[in-house]
Amino acid sequence: MKNNTLILELGGEGGSIQLITNGTVFFYSTNETAMLDLLPGEFSENELKHSSPVFSTFDEAFESLMARYPVFHLYPLTIDPHYLEKIKNSFLKYKTANAIDHPRGFDKWEHFLGF
Repeated sequence: MKNNTLILELGGEGGSIQLITNGTVFFYSTNETAMLDLLPGEFSENELKHSSPVFSTFDEAFESLMARYPVFHLYPLTIDPHYLEKIKNSFLKYKTANAIDHPRGFDKWEHFLGF
């Protein structure tokens, strides 16, 4: 069995999202267990952890992740250097398409990506 590699980790108010590969397939998982402290008794730990289906390419997994979550409006915590250019390119495309709606919303990503 291959070891998992963390490609991207994002943080938000309620938890985190991780994009992962095992070298063969790609998937993302969410962990929103911080909500257990915020709303005790409302959720079980199992209800607050989810994994996506598996994808055969990074591009498929990242497109699915972006369709489901506001990736570039969350806080970047980790990016694997091997995927940095692909993520930078996606960020630039997203920023160009959404700059009018979010003129100041990309500072944290620009800093994290080294712009």
